[in-house]
Amino acid sequence: MKNNIENSIKESLENLDLPYSPSSWDAMRLHLDANSVDQSGSSVEQAIKSSLEKFETAYNPSAWSILESELIRIAFRNRVKSFLATFAFIAVTIGILYVVNDSDKLNNEQSSETKLSQGIVKTNSKGNITSKEQISNTSHHKQANQTEKVVATSTNNNSTIQHSIQNIESNAIIQTNEFYDNSAETELITTLDTKRSTTSDNELNSSNNLANEINELPFIMPIVPPICEGQSLTIKNRNSYPLFIKDPNDVIYELKGTVETGINTNVSGSYQIGLLKNGAFSEKGSFVIKDAPSADFDFINTNQLYQNGLPTTEIISHSIGIDFDWIIDVRPFTGRAVAPHFFTKGKHKVTLVVANSNGCKGRIDKDITIRKDYNLMATTAFDPKSLDVRNNTFMPRALIEREDLNFMLVIVDAKDGHVMFKTSDPSHGWDGVDRSTGSELDYMDTFIWKVTIENYEVGERPAYVGSAVIVPRQR
Repeated sequence: MKNNIENSIKESLENLDLPYSPSSWDAMRLHLDANSVDQSGSSVEQAIKSSLEKFETAYNPSAWSILESELIRIAFRNRVKSFLATFAFIAVTIGILYVVNDSDKLNNEQSSETKLSQGIVKTNSKGNITSKEQISNTSHHKQANQTEKVVATSTNNNSTIQHSIQNIESNAIIQTNEFYDNSAETELITTLDTKRSTTSDNELNSSNNLANEINELPFIMPIVPPICEGQSLTIKNRNSYPLFIKDPNDVIYELKGTVETGINTNVSGSYQIGLLKNGAFSEKGSFVIKDAPSADFDFINTNQLYQNGLPTTEIISHSIGIDFDWIIDVRPFTGRAVAPHFFTKGKHKVTLVVANSNGCKGRIDKDITIRKDYNLMATTAFDPKSLDVRNNTFMPRALIEREDLNFMLVIVDAKDGHVMFKTSDPSHGWDGVDRSTGSELDYMDTFIWKVTIENYEVGERPAYVGSAVIVPRQR
């Protein structure tokens, strides 16, 4: 501003044009003359004064315009400075009031802590007892918040004023203390801290958001048919979100949304269907897998025994059940104990299915090994001259012991193949005489026998063939 005024004055002086006055020279001459006669300089000064009194500077309108603009700028700057100073004063005043207000609240909280240490019990607006440690932690937390607020005030006045006013309104605390005659004192504190309570609720419920969203969706219970232990089970989850199954041993399986999942049914009992919330299982429904009997059986003997002329193996089951169904070499049997006939040597498969009162079934398979083929219990030699009636004729033993058996026994000469004897009477065995010639066979002669059976057993072949020899008379 100063430079502008000096420039304006300089410009005015440079444009100065003094009018010519002849009297000025006369005055100067007189002054010089006065000096020469040793007179004082007062006459010269009078002459200069007289000349200057007659001096008149030439009028320049632009100088006044410049001066006026500079004065306007000066006035504007002074107003801005005044406004900023006023605003800063107001901001500092509000900040001081806010700090004082928080200090009062801190003092009140410290006073409350002192009362608590002396036996005062605090309860919040919900009636829950607040411990001394909780109040202490809250005080330290608020002190830290106050420190942050003071720093924010010194950094940004406008932001501090706005947040301070909001915090003063939202953190207002109403404390009511009631004292009774006895030593028990209760202090009711109602805190209107909307932002803090909202944040706390969000943190507590954040892990439940997914489960809450699922709870809002419709729940469709999977269809589970009646099932027994050990049976194959596939469950389709018709919901778009996953479900979970917990078995009686608390093992949890996941059922993915809209797909079918195979379930292990080796454990009987109640199975729960539900959701997982924060790792905890929440039941929505249940189904039951029924007990199945444990099937088992034992072979009484594995050696070849004969009952009524048939090879017999006794098998018995001690399983708990009401129905026992067997499959032995594709032959069906029923009952807890069975006596199947194995007519050929080798391995034979035995299957047992046991059913209980639940309608559930258990199954087991075992193999048994037979060491020799069944051949009608026929002997390989006999002596027609023996006095023992059991040994002086040839008739396979099974044909005698088996009841109501329709058969035909044929004896053939091993030398030429002609038929020497035949019968269907089990009591009429061959005595060693060739019926076609009437002669007896010699000792050590070999013959061939053949039996055909009309009513043979299941699993039995209809014809048997063997050979035997006539041996010397036993002495």
